[in-house]
Amino acid sequence: MSPARWILLLIAFSLSAVGLRALTVEKSGIRVDANFKTLDRADGRANYDYREIDRTIALKAVVKNTGFKPLPAGKVEWTILVRRWGFSEIGRIEKATGSAEVPALKQGESAELTLGEVRIGGHLHGTSKEHVDSTEGWKLVFTHEDRVTEVLSSPSVTPLEKRAGK
Repeated sequence: MSPARWILLLIAFSLSAVGLRALTVEKSGIRVDANFKTLDRADGRANYDYREIDRTIALKAVVKNTGFKPLPAGKVEWTILVRRWGFSEIGRIEKATGSAEVPALKQGESAELTLGEVRIGGHLHGTSKEHVDSTEGWKLVFTHEDRVTEVLSSPSVTPLEKRAGK
């Protein structure tokens, strides 16, 4: 194997190990680049080995029209799934839902949307994230006139959403 190929494999492995949370999904002429964005951070430190986590995050989505026709104004219904750590060994899944307006987009045009606010809490013992809430995924349903497009962050979102409580 050539050195260049080894370097590419190393870079790919490094990026997957870091766990980059950004995700790009394209479906029916709509491309969505989504990532969770921290809106507020009020973390506190009790001692050198214990830290309280208190954050407010939102889903930042850049929506781009990749189709050949202009996309009329519409709406997006969003769902964010969060695993709460303190309720059982596997945690409890909660969902936050809402909707937002999507502006009309010409061919190749994009718009940035900030969807929802979710609190992430818990505490860290050293570097262990066992006692911290975590985002499990998101679902976006775009409605433009009579066209409906559903975009999921992963296939596990549908069964987790069925299990989720409010």
